[in-house]
Amino acid sequence: MIGSQRWIAERFDRRALTYDHSAVHRWQAVQAGRFLAPRRGADVLDVATGTGLVARELVGRLGPSGRVVGIDMSVEMLRQARRVCDPSACCFIRADAQALPFRGGVFDAVVCVAAVPYFADPRAALAQWRRVCRPQGQAVFTVPAPDGITSWRLLRQAAAWEGIDFDDPGGPLSDPEWRDRLAAAPGWACDEVHEVVFAEPMADPRAAFAFVDSGLCEPLRMAPTSIRERVWARFEALYRAESAEQHAVQLVRLRPLPTSS
Repeated sequence: MIGSQRWIAERFDRRALTYDHSAVHRWQAVQAGRFLAPRRGADVLDVATGTGLVARELVGRLGPSGRVVGIDMSVEMLRQARRVCDPSACCFIRADAQALPFRGGVFDAVVCVAAVPYFADPRAALAQWRRVCRPQGQAVFTVPAPDGITSWRLLRQAAAWEGIDFDDPGGPLSDPEWRDRLAAAPGWACDEVHEVVFAEPMADPRAAFAFVDSGLCEPLRMAPTSIRERVWARFEALYRAESAEQHAVQLVRLRPLPTSS
Protein backbone atom coordinates (compact mmCIF):
# COMPACT_ATOMS: atom_id res chain seq x y z
CA MET A 1 0.00 0.00 0.00
CA ILE A 2 1.33 3.45 -0.89
CA GLY A 3 0.64 6.77 0.71
CA SER A 4 -1.68 9.28 -0.94
CA GLN A 5 -0.41 10.98 -4.08
CA ARG A 6 -0.51 14.34 -2.29
CA TRP A 7 1.50 12.99 0.64
CA ILE A 8 4.10 11.51 -1.72
CA ALA A 9 4.36 14.76 -3.72
CA GLU A 10 4.93 16.73 -0.51
CA ARG A 11 7.60 14.29 0.62
CA PHE A 12 9.47 14.69 -2.67
CA ASP A 13 9.10 18.46 -2.36
CA ARG A 14 11.23 18.18 0.78
CA ARG A 15 13.86 16.10 -1.03
CA ALA A 16 14.23 18.31 -4.10
CA LEU A 17 17.43 20.14 -3.11
CA THR A 18 19.31 16.95 -2.16
CA TYR A 19 17.82 14.40 -4.57
CA ASP A 20 20.73 14.64 -7.02
CA HIS A 21 23.21 13.90 -4.24
CA SER A 22 22.28 10.22 -4.41
CA ALA A 23 24.69 8.14 -6.47
CA VAL A 24 21.94 5.56 -6.99
CA HIS A 25 19.59 8.13 -8.52
CA ARG A 26 22.29 9.40 -10.88
CA TRP A 27 23.31 5.86 -11.84
CA GLN A 28 19.75 4.79 -12.58
CA ALA A 29 19.21 7.83 -14.84
CA VAL A 30 22.30 6.94 -16.87
CA GLN A 31 21.24 3.30 -17.14
CA ALA A 32 17.78 4.28 -18.35
CA GLY A 33 19.14 6.71 -20.93
CA ARG A 34 21.47 4.09 -22.36
CA PHE A 35 18.74 1.48 -22.44
CA LEU A 36 16.22 3.80 -24.09
CA ALA A 37 18.80 4.76 -26.75
CA PRO A 38 16.45 7.20 -28.49
CA ARG A 39 17.10 8.26 -32.06
CA ARG A 40 18.45 11.76 -32.61
CA GLY A 41 15.73 14.32 -33.02
CA ALA A 42 13.18 12.27 -31.05
CA ASP A 43 10.48 13.71 -28.82
CA VAL A 44 10.65 12.04 -25.39
CA LEU A 45 8.27 12.23 -22.44
CA ASP A 46 10.03 11.83 -19.10
CA VAL A 47 7.38 10.70 -16.61
CA ALA A 48 8.03 11.54 -12.94
CA THR A 49 11.06 13.52 -14.05
CA GLY A 50 11.93 14.73 -10.56
CA THR A 51 14.93 17.05 -10.83
CA GLY A 52 15.38 16.15 -14.50
CA LEU A 53 18.21 13.66 -14.07
CA VAL A 54 16.99 11.52 -16.98
CA ALA A 55 16.15 14.56 -19.08
CA ARG A 56 19.73 15.79 -18.70
CA GLU A 57 21.05 12.36 -19.63
CA LEU A 58 18.92 12.29 -22.79
CA VAL A 59 19.63 15.78 -24.12
CA GLY A 60 23.05 14.85 -25.47
CA ARG A 61 21.64 11.76 -27.14
CA LEU A 62 18.80 13.60 -28.88
CA GLY A 63 20.81 16.35 -30.54
CA PRO A 64 19.67 19.92 -31.19
CA SER A 65 16.40 18.92 -32.90
CA GLY A 66 15.23 16.60 -30.11
CA ARG A 67 13.28 17.60 -27.03
CA VAL A 68 12.36 16.23 -23.62
CA VAL A 69 9.13 17.05 -21.86
CA GLY A 70 9.27 16.20 -18.15
CA ILE A 71 6.24 15.83 -15.92
CA ASP A 72 6.00 15.42 -12.16
CA MET A 73 3.57 16.00 -9.30
CA SER A 74 6.18 17.62 -7.05
CA VAL A 75 6.32 21.39 -7.42
CA GLU A 76 9.75 21.66 -5.82
CA MET A 77 11.24 18.88 -7.94
CA LEU A 78 10.05 20.70 -11.06
CA ARG A 79 11.45 23.99 -9.80
CA GLN A 80 14.84 22.34 -9.35
CA ALA A 81 14.64 20.70 -12.79
CA ARG A 82 13.93 24.05 -14.44
CA ARG A 83 16.87 25.58 -12.59
CA VAL A 84 19.47 23.02 -13.71
CA CYS A 85 18.24 21.89 -17.15
CA ASP A 86 18.72 23.57 -20.52
CA PRO A 87 15.39 25.31 -21.30
CA SER A 88 16.07 25.11 -25.04
CA ALA A 89 16.05 21.31 -24.88
CA CYS A 90 13.69 20.53 -21.97
CA CYS A 91 10.41 21.79 -20.65
CA PHE A 92 8.70 20.74 -17.44
CA ILE A 93 5.01 20.53 -16.60
CA ARG A 94 3.16 19.58 -13.42
CA ALA A 95 0.99 16.63 -14.40
CA ASP A 96 -0.20 13.20 -13.30
CA ALA A 97 1.31 10.18 -15.09
CA GLN A 98 -2.15 8.57 -15.00
CA ALA A 99 -3.89 11.55 -16.70
CA LEU A 100 -1.49 13.09 -19.18
CA PRO A 101 -2.39 16.53 -20.59
CA PHE A 102 -1.21 15.75 -24.15
CA ARG A 103 -3.01 14.77 -27.31
CA GLY A 104 -2.42 11.29 -28.73
CA GLY A 105 0.61 10.19 -30.70
CA VAL A 106 2.96 13.10 -30.02
CA PHE A 107 6.01 11.34 -28.49
CA ASP A 108 8.53 8.91 -29.94
CA ALA A 109 9.34 7.49 -26.53
CA VAL A 110 8.23 7.53 -22.92
CA VAL A 111 10.66 6.95 -20.06
CA CYS A 112 9.88 6.58 -16.37
CA VAL A 113 12.62 5.99 -13.80
CA ALA A 114 12.14 4.89 -10.18
CA ALA A 115 8.50 6.00 -10.01
CA VAL A 116 6.25 3.10 -11.08
CA PRO A 117 5.92 1.77 -7.49
CA TYR A 118 4.31 5.08 -6.48
CA PHE A 119 1.48 4.84 -9.02
CA ALA A 120 -1.90 4.00 -7.52
CA ASP A 121 -2.97 2.51 -10.88
CA PRO A 122 -0.05 1.31 -13.03
CA ARG A 123 -2.43 0.07 -15.73
CA ALA A 124 -3.85 3.58 -16.15
CA ALA A 125 -0.34 4.99 -16.46
CA LEU A 126 0.61 2.44 -19.13
CA ALA A 127 -2.58 3.24 -21.03
CA GLN A 128 -1.74 6.94 -20.99
CA TRP A 129 1.79 6.29 -22.19
CA ARG A 130 0.44 4.19 -25.06
CA ARG A 131 -2.03 6.91 -26.00
CA VAL A 132 0.60 9.66 -26.31
CA CYS A 133 3.23 7.44 -27.96
CA ARG A 134 3.54 7.19 -31.74
CA PRO A 135 2.88 3.82 -33.43
CA GLN A 136 6.59 3.01 -33.81
CA GLY A 137 7.58 4.36 -30.41
CA GLN A 138 8.66 2.72 -27.18
CA ALA A 139 8.36 3.04 -23.44
CA VAL A 140 11.09 2.28 -20.94
CA PHE A 141 10.64 2.14 -17.20
CA THR A 142 12.69 0.94 -14.26
CA VAL A 143 11.40 -1.12 -11.40
CA PRO A 144 13.19 -2.80 -8.49
CA ALA A 145 13.91 -6.47 -9.05
CA PRO A 146 12.00 -8.71 -6.61
CA ASP A 147 13.62 -8.22 -3.19
CA GLY A 148 16.43 -6.49 -5.06
CA ILE A 149 16.95 -3.59 -2.66
CA THR A 150 18.82 -4.56 0.49
CA SER A 151 17.16 -2.05 2.82
CA TRP A 152 13.70 -2.88 1.55
CA ARG A 153 14.24 -6.66 1.79
CA LEU A 154 15.40 -6.38 5.40
CA LEU A 155 12.62 -3.96 6.31
CA ARG A 156 9.97 -6.37 5.02
CA GLN A 157 11.63 -9.19 6.93
CA ALA A 158 11.75 -7.21 10.20
CA ALA A 159 8.14 -6.06 9.84
CA ALA A 160 6.92 -9.60 9.14
CA TRP A 161 7.98 -10.58 12.68
CA GLU A 162 5.35 -8.14 13.93
CA GLY A 163 2.71 -9.52 11.56
CA ILE A 164 2.98 -6.53 9.20
CA ASP A 165 3.08 -7.33 5.51
CA PHE A 166 3.53 -4.94 2.62
CA ASP A 167 4.29 -5.43 -1.04
CA ASP A 168 7.71 -5.50 -2.58
CA PRO A 169 8.23 -2.07 -4.22
CA GLY A 170 8.47 -3.62 -7.67
CA GLY A 171 4.88 -4.76 -7.38
CA PRO A 172 3.23 -6.58 -10.30
CA LEU A 173 5.45 -4.90 -12.89
CA SER A 174 8.50 -6.78 -11.61
CA ASP A 175 6.77 -10.12 -12.12
CA PRO A 176 6.98 -11.31 -15.77
CA GLU A 177 3.51 -12.83 -15.93
CA TRP A 178 1.74 -9.90 -14.30
CA ARG A 179 3.82 -7.41 -16.27
CA ASP A 180 2.81 -8.98 -19.58
CA ARG A 181 -0.86 -8.90 -18.60
CA LEU A 182 -0.78 -5.31 -17.39
CA ALA A 183 1.11 -4.15 -20.46
CA ALA A 184 -1.05 -5.98 -23.00
CA ALA A 185 -4.35 -4.47 -21.84
CA PRO A 186 -3.48 -0.91 -22.96
CA GLY A 187 -1.68 -2.14 -26.08
CA TRP A 188 1.95 -2.79 -25.12
CA ALA A 189 4.17 -5.82 -25.57
CA CYS A 190 7.13 -6.40 -23.29
CA ASP A 191 10.06 -6.32 -25.71
CA GLU A 192 13.12 -6.60 -23.46
CA VAL A 193 14.09 -6.76 -19.79
CA HIS A 194 17.60 -6.10 -18.55
CA GLU A 195 18.68 -6.27 -14.91
CA VAL A 196 21.47 -4.08 -13.55
CA VAL A 197 22.93 -3.91 -10.06
CA PHE A 198 24.47 -1.01 -8.15
CA ALA A 199 26.38 -1.78 -4.97
CA GLU A 200 27.55 0.76 -2.41
CA PRO A 201 28.82 0.69 1.17
CA MET A 202 26.27 0.16 3.89
CA ALA A 203 24.69 3.39 5.05
CA ASP A 204 23.83 4.50 8.54
CA PRO A 205 20.99 2.14 9.57
CA ARG A 206 18.76 5.07 10.48
CA ALA A 207 19.10 6.49 6.99
CA ALA A 208 18.34 3.11 5.48
CA PHE A 209 15.31 2.78 7.74
CA ALA A 210 13.90 5.92 6.12
CA PHE A 211 12.12 3.59 3.69
CA VAL A 212 9.44 3.55 6.39
CA ASP A 213 8.60 7.09 5.38
CA SER A 214 8.88 6.55 1.62
CA GLY A 215 5.14 6.31 1.10
CA LEU A 216 5.47 2.68 -0.01
CA CYS A 217 4.78 0.88 3.27
CA GLU A 218 1.83 2.56 4.92
CA PRO A 219 1.01 -0.32 7.32
CA LEU A 220 4.34 0.15 9.05
CA ARG A 221 4.41 3.93 8.85
CA MET A 222 1.01 4.07 10.55
CA ALA A 223 1.79 1.38 13.16
CA PRO A 224 1.99 2.22 16.88
CA THR A 225 5.30 3.59 18.10
CA SER A 226 6.03 0.46 20.14
CA ILE A 227 5.77 -1.74 17.05
CA ARG A 228 7.86 0.60 14.95
CA GLU A 229 10.57 0.56 17.63
CA ARG A 230 10.65 -3.25 17.67
CA VAL A 231 10.81 -3.34 13.88
CA TRP A 232 13.63 -0.80 13.97
CA ALA A 233 15.64 -2.85 16.47
CA ARG A 234 15.32 -6.02 14.37
CA PHE A 235 16.04 -4.12 11.15
CA GLU A 236 19.19 -2.55 12.62
CA ALA A 237 20.56 -5.96 13.60
CA LEU A 238 19.81 -7.42 10.17
CA TYR A 239 21.25 -4.43 8.35
CA ARG A 240 24.53 -4.42 10.29
CA ALA A 241 25.02 -8.08 9.34
CA GLU A 242 24.99 -7.29 5.60
CA SER A 243 28.17 -6.60 3.65
CA ALA A 244 26.90 -4.20 0.95
CA GLU A 245 23.83 -2.21 0.00
CA GLN A 246 22.55 -3.70 -3.26
CA HIS A 247 20.16 -2.04 -5.70
CA ALA A 248 19.00 -4.53 -8.33
CA VAL A 249 16.89 -2.77 -10.95
CA GLN A 250 15.03 -4.09 -13.97
CA LEU A 251 15.04 -1.99 -17.13
CA VAL A 252 11.89 -2.84 -19.08
CA ARG A 253 11.24 -1.91 -22.71
CA LEU A 254 7.70 -1.88 -24.09
CA ARG A 255 6.73 -1.75 -27.77
CA PRO A 256 3.25 -0.97 -29.08
CA LEU A 257 1.23 -3.99 -30.09
CA PRO A 258 0.18 -3.86 -33.76
CA THR A 259 -3.32 -2.51 -34.21
CA SER A 260 -5.84 -4.54 -36.13
CA SER A 261 -6.73 -3.15 -39.52
